[in-house]
Amino acid sequence: MRRTAVATVCAAALIGFALGWWTQGTAPALTAEPRAVLLQDLAITVYAQPKPAVGFRLTDPHGRIFDPRRLTGHWSLLFFGYTHCPDVCPATLSSLAAVMDRLQALFTRDGGIEVFFVSVDPARDSPEVLGPYAAHFHPGFTGITGEPAQLDALLANLGGGYRLVPPQSGEAYAVEHTAAVFVADPQGRVRGYLAHPLAADAVVSRLELVKALYEREKSKDWGG
Repeated sequence: MRRTAVATVCAAALIGFALGWWTQGTAPALTAEPRAVLLQDLAITVYAQPKPAVGFRLTDPHGRIFDPRRLTGHWSLLFFGYTHCPDVCPATLSSLAAVMDRLQALFTRDGGIEVFFVSVDPARDSPEVLGPYAAHFHPGFTGITGEPAQLDALLANLGGGYRLVPPQSGEAYAVEHTAAVFVADPQGRVRGYLAHPLAADAVVSRLELVKALYEREKSKDWGG
């Protein structure tokens, strides 16, 4: 099946495709070794084996700990960036905000869905800056950051990365960062990532696919 066809078929057909074929893939700007995936098309990569997100301890703007336990009991989307980002970050957060009502309805039975904007620029993104920035796009979005070592641990676990770009004369520094949006299930396992650029309708259709695969997996675990 050609890539262009994969991007347009219905969710049921995509499930059959995903369960029938294996491939290798990497995400744009991801730095980890390639992982086997069930499906990779223009919008999403779904890992063959979901991977628990472990080994990190960050904080939100209210001083609450953000660790692997915050990713359980609901679906999660994790996006890395910084508040001074001129294009990718605001565009991605705007796309997610545009479909949040649809996503909450989709995942109601699984505890809903939460969006975590993880700043990789803690030197400038204080809690006072990060909280209002995330909420500007949607009141349910949560800003997260922490010590560089903890950010590095989380990104290494997910397969992402970032680096500070030395400033030009008289300009502030920029940050290059992974532009993918990682998808975690209610057990805190990362199941894949949405690719940049993020089309709002594609977010919903691909997460419908991920949900269907998750439910199929649960049915097998329970002997269904």
